Amino acid sequence: MLSAQSVNIWEFADYVVSKPTPSDSKTWDWSPAIQAACDFCNSTFPARPLAISTLCRIATPIVINRPIDGDSVRDTFTIIGTDGGGFIVDSAIAMFTSTIAPVMSGSPLQPMSVAQTIRFKGLVLTSTDPSLNAFILDGNKFLRVWLESCDISKIKFAFTTSYLQSIYFVGCNIRLWEGVFIQATGGSYDVRVIAGTLAEHGEDFLYLISSTSDKEVTGCSVNESCIEGLSGVAIRYAHARGMSVTYCYFEGNEQPDIIANDFPGTVNKGITHSGNLHACTSANKLNVNFYPVVWGPTSGGMSMGNTSDHNMNEVRSDTQVVCFDHAAGEMLSNDSRSRPGDIMYGTVSPQVNNTSYGSRVWKPGSIVLNNSGAKNITGWWTPDGTLWYPFGPVDDGSFWRFPDSTGADHFRVATVDGASLETSMYVRYSNGVSQVIARVT
Repeated sequence: MLSAQSVNIWEFADYVVSKPTPSDSKTWDWSPAIQAACDFCNSTFPARPLAISTLCRIATPIVINRPIDGDSVRDTFTIIGTDGGGFIVDSAIAMFTSTIAPVMSGSPLQPMSVAQTIRFKGLVLTSTDPSLNAFILDGNKFLRVWLESCDISKIKFAFTTSYLQSIYFVGCNIRLWEGVFIQATGGSYDVRVIAGTLAEHGEDFLYLISSTSDKEVTGCSVNESCIEGLSGVAIRYAHARGMSVTYCYFEGNEQPDIIANDFPGTVNKGITHSGNLHACTSANKLNVNFYPVVWGPTSGGMSMGNTSDHNMNEVRSDTQVVCFDHAAGEMLSNDSRSRPGDIMYGTVSPQVNNTSYGSRVWKPGSIVLNNSGAKNITGWWTPDGTLWYPFGPVDDGSFWRFPDSTGADHFRVATVDGASLETSMYVRYSNGVSQVIARVT
């Protein structure tokens, strides 16, 4: 029974050497004790859970070597915080690292992740000063890492010029960091912020970029979370495929909530923004050119059911994105920042009465199909989002109609005109009178 229970860090307290205040364990350097406990917990399969029941100061990184091809593929090493337990650093170090030699892969070459399957649960993870260049993880050395219900403050998660893979934040409380909290500039796979995570009062939060690497930003997501009060950007991505931001609450961020336009030469593929609320700062709502969502070049993008108390989407002319959102200031947009569906149904030309379509801003090339049942106009199309032209000709059973921009027939052909069943050609003159110019009996 004892061997099945968690290992408590106090069982390794004898490894502690530095005790500035012997009666205050928060002043001790717990690094050797944490290292010995992690080594012990991972010495058998399955790994033993490690319980941290006090706030442990660590002065050197803790090495956790769980080889990707070893027994660790079959289980997860869990470090559990109890009674406010966790880790604190007061120098510019990464809390956790690995000493397994990496294999290089990709183009350009990047070090692969070397250790895996670690769960941090209910821990306090912090530093004494947010200006320290301190991190929880050392670069991209770990994959398949869960952070569940952790309180994270004054420390960043990871920075790598390579890629991150399978990192999950579940119900964490993240705040008061400086710089970029998660930054991978060589691509990312399966990085997810989900299920009630709160990130607030920091600078930039998520920066997942790939401009040249063959490792794209793939299958990453931010879902059902709150990101607010940032001085920087909430989410940046580029060279992404299968990226989603859904059911999130953004409020009071000084910079845009989502930017996907850092590398205009790379195309994002299969992007979904859905069900998000964007509450802009008072200062940003005074700026007619501020957009909480800045799209980059995208193929197969969808923005559905989002809402903003200012503008919403800034969309480039080379962006393929279907948008169906609500934004209070959307009429301030121009035709390169538009969003509606390309094809709609209606009974009138938008140039004549655009209020019939919610006074929306139209994307160049949009089409309205006449669904009134009247056959004199099939519909209208716009080459620039402003000027609308009917398309035809239209056969209503009696005439082939060629309408002008007002909807009136500029030219028509009657195939069975009158009792003599003649074919007649009519032209409407500038005074509005139509005149037969030719008949064939």
